Amino acid sequence: MTQEQIDKHFTTLFNLYPSTNVMVYSDSLIFYKIPFNQNNRVQDELNALIMEHNLPLVAKSNGSNQLFMDTVLVQVKEK
Repeated sequence: MTQEQIDKHFTTLFNLYPSTNVMVYSDSLIFYKIPFNQNNRVQDELNALIMEHNLPLVAKSNGSNQLFMDTVLVQVKEK
């Protein structure tokens, strides 16, 4: 997948789930400053939008390691 296609998918997701607290990188989006104990809800909402619009992305909560409890990572789904 080209960088242009990845950018298009990230832009589509960002338009569906707008947030002022998102960092954009070439290979991922990081939603941050998520309220306490809400990262799983945000992850589920993002994954639902991804599935609904058939985007080749996946949202992952970083809460399991207790260091990044307020972030959700969105990356291109590995084949």
